[in-house]
Amino acid sequence: MKNGKALDVKDNKDVEGQAVTVATKGTGRNQQWNVIYVDKAGKEDTNKVTDDYGIQAGRPFYIMSRMYMQRVLYYQAGKQMKIMSL
Repeated sequence: MKNGKALDVKDNKDVEGQAVTVATKGTGRNQQWNVIYVDKAGKEDTNKVTDDYGIQAGRPFYIMSRMYMQRVLYYQAGKQMKIMSL
């Protein structure tokens, strides 16, 4: 994020259901993520990347942790973010 913050897997624990918070940006793998697009790779891309977040608006994606188990970010309205296996 441009504000010096990052999504952070709490306590650097790569376990199912571990909480994810927003914290001051560091260098640990618990703050490293990949954006994975759901659609087929060979399809021509007509969506533009947003300047604010570096993702393509209107294109379904999930966010995968770069920690060993590569769990994905999960959020349900009104609850805390966490990492879950696909």
